[in-house]
Amino acid sequence: MPHHQTYIAGVKYRGPGTREALAELLRQPDPEVYLEPEEGNQYDVYAVKVVLGNLRHVGYVPAPLSPEVRRLIAAGRIDCVKLVGKTRIQIHYREPTDGESEAEIATLDPQDD
Repeated sequence: MPHHQTYIAGVKYRGPGTREALAELLRQPDPEVYLEPEEGNQYDVYAVKVVLGNLRHVGYVPAPLSPEVRRLIAAGRIDCVKLVGKTRIQIHYREPTDGESEAEIATLDPQDD
């Protein structure tokens, strides 16, 4: 299954305890992580929140990646999101089918966290 690995943007702005919550989640066998589009974000019209299983918002998909991730979400092609580091995730998605075009998404490196 194809996937894209990236950092979680904005972790440092999510308040005290966010990094600790991510570190704790890493110790769990199969941590729950979700992606949720955020309407009305003043900095990124395609903003996608990274949310932990306990519904804690810990950051965002980086802005350069968010338009494509929004399209994958809208197309129902996201299979799962895995936490793979203290501030890194893998977004697993299904290949396009009949008439869908394949997305070209670059793996991004940490920029702000």
